[in-house]
Amino acid sequence: VKATLKMRICNHIEELGKRPGLLLSLLVSLPCQSIVTQNYDTLIEKAFECWNIGDQLSSKELSVIPYHPRRKARHWLLKMHGCITASEEIVISGQDYAQYESPRYKALGGLLQASLMTKHLLFIGFSLSDPNYLKIVEQVRSALHADSAGIKWTRMGSDRIPTV
Repeated sequence: VKATLKMRICNHIEELGKRPGLLLSLLVSLPCQSIVTQNYDTLIEKAFECWNIGDQLSSKELSVIPYHPRRKARHWLLKMHGCITASEEIVISGQDYAQYESPRYKALGGLLQASLMTKHLLFIGFSLSDPNYLKIVEQVRSALHADSAGIKWTRMGSDRIPTV
C-alpha cells in the first residue's frame, strides 16, 4: 500500500512539474555551488539544463546526490527526501524519517554537516523545522562551539539557521 502511495505521489508531481518557473531558474543562476532540497520533483535539475552562460556550463556539471552523483561536477544538489525518479525512496512517513539512521542517510547528513561548516548553501523547498535537519544543525553547532566561536545563528520562527 505504501509503495503504491509513493508511486502515485511521484506520478502526480511529475504531471504537475513539466518546466521550472522563473524564480527557480533565477535561484540556480546564483553563485552558489551547493543546493539542498527536500522536494521530490526534478525542477531544479531542469532549471540547470536551461541555464546557459556561453559554453561554460552544461547540465552534466550538476551532481544530483545520491541519485546521479558526478565527481567532477562544479555544482551539486542534495535531495534529502528522495526523488520522483526513485519513488520507493521518498520520505512521507515517520518510518521513512527513521531511515535517516541508516548508513546511507548518515553519509548524506555528513555531507550536509560538512557543507554547513565550510560553505554557503542554498536551501530550496526546505522545511527548516524538519527534525533530521535540526539534528544535523545542532550537531554542527556543537562541533563548532557556535556560542563562543563568533558564529552567528539567525532565528526564523522556532528554527535556528547558521549564517556566515
